[in-house]
Amino acid sequence: MSENNKTKAPYLEFGQHLQKLRNKYKLTRAQLGEKCGVAQSTIVNYEKGRGIPFADTATKMAAVFGLTVEE
Repeated sequence: MSENNKTKAPYLEFGQHLQKLRNKYKLTRAQLGEKCGVAQSTIVNYEKGRGIPFADTATKMAAVFGLTVEE
């Protein structure tokens, strides 16, 4: 990955992990967003590495997937 891409997607590893989990649990971005209290576009941004969730959203996501926040 070029340095330019890293600055555009600093959280890409998190986003890739989130997308894999979402697909494993057969959830759409809209469904995951609804369960976590965020918009579908927010999930898209997380998956593209443009940001990471605040603690409250991360806790809700972890619960959806039956994981701890650290996982």
